[in-house]
Amino acid sequence: MAGMNTQPHSSPEDYLAFISRQIGAELRARREPTGLTPYGFAMRAKQVHRIQLSDQIILNIEKGTARPNLGTLVMICHCLGTTLGEFITAAERRRD
Repeated sequence: MAGMNTQPHSSPEDYLAFISRQIGAELRARREPTGLTPYGFAMRAKQVHRIQLSDQIILNIEKGTARPNLGTLVMICHCLGTTLGEFITAAERRRD
């Protein structure tokens, strides 16, 4: 698949852990330049976009300890002003 990270992973679970960390790093990299804390990002999502996200879920995603579902990722991307495809592609290409 074009744009996919080709690093070998010993199992689907290993890849899921890898991409969860990459998604978290990408979220943090896109949130921090806005000057918003995880709490501020969650409040902005609620006020501007009418989307319910908690600061705790934002923190857990950024740490790679939460595996957000598709709906949550779509809401986060909406708040960041990007598409899910662009976000996932950028996350997979990260070299953190």
